[in-house]
Amino acid sequence: MHLHQYAVDSQVYISVAVSDTNIAMARFTACVSDINAWMRTSRLRLNPAKTQVIWLGSGQLLRAECY
Repeated sequence: MHLHQYAVDSQVYISVAVSDTNIAMARFTACVSDINAWMRTSRLRLNPAKTQVIWLGSGQLLRAECY
């Protein structure tokens, strides 16, 4: 995973094969949970309304994953 943090924005990136999406989601969820815990100890707040997951890939790969 790659993490980029800015003054008002945090971005987490992960690259995986289509066959590993379940593992990636579990790792991503744990990472966001850890970031949220760290932010709380620093008196910061993660806004769940602005938290997004974006899947990028070819149309063929993304359609195959949806079915």
